[in-house]
Amino acid sequence: MMKLLRTGRRALQAVIIAGALAFPGAGSSSAKVLFLAHYNGPSADADYAAGPKDAGGVPGHEVAGTTASGRWGGALDLTAASRNCTYKALGNLDPRRGTVDFWFCIDQD
Repeated sequence: MMKLLRTGRRALQAVIIAGALAFPGAGSSSAKVLFLAHYNGPSADADYAAGPKDAGGVPGHEVAGTTASGRWGGALDLTAASRNCTYKALGNLDPRRGTVDFWFCIDQD
């Protein structure tokens, strides 16, 4: 996947929904969303986050923006090789359990 980000010739549009399941007691369970980003606004910041919701980048790269041409509305725009998007994991991801769900499209032009 890193190769796709570096080429800059392909479009990767992602909708990321990351969640974790919490099981509070025997015989009962409930879903708990820890992080949700629809990318329908002008920035890549998450719509909801149990931890920090601000989108960040890595040194030498800009933070990716959004585009209106996503699968279900907006999308994260990673068409430029100089852009990426990161989020802090603390509070937003439970590595012991949960689900990470996203959809992406590669523009092969």
